[in-house]
Amino acid sequence: MRRAWKAVIAVSAVAVLVALTAAAAQPVAGALEDRPLLKCFAENVGRFFSLLKSLDLTSEQKAKVAEIRSRHKAEISTALHRLNDAHRKLVTAVRADAPSEAAIRAAAGELGAAIADGAVLRSKIRQEALPILTPAQRQKIDTAISEAQASVDKALQEFDAK
Repeated sequence: MRRAWKAVIAVSAVAVLVALTAAAAQPVAGALEDRPLLKCFAENVGRFFSLLKSLDLTSEQKAKVAEIRSRHKAEISTALHRLNDAHRKLVTAVRADAPSEAAIRAAAGELGAAIADGAVLRSKIRQEALPILTPAQRQKIDTAISEAQASVDKALQEFDAK
């Protein structure tokens, strides 16, 4: 079961690369309180792990989730590698000694396409997993997502205010 959730975490974590880039761009102030985007990221990772524990999946649910993960393992791996490669290509273009706007835009476009493909895969897997969950478990997930989105909005407001 843990491997199944690790795959879900890994797919989601790649989307966070963009947020990390933004957080890293903030001036180093020394504390998370002075870095609202990084603080938001850390809180949302914690929120995700709390959510996993609070879902209290049954053995049967865990087995079904593991089976879904197993069925999609190759697709998940391909998506993760593609996202990682595209992100590295963008970082390389941005950090070039003589950066080219065209190269940066091309690399960003590749990353965007990889993110889109990953989102489609996440949606496909989500549709398979939803029937496994109880209405109460689905509500917990929806609430956690709403809270995470609200925390990002708050972090962006704090960032803009500084």
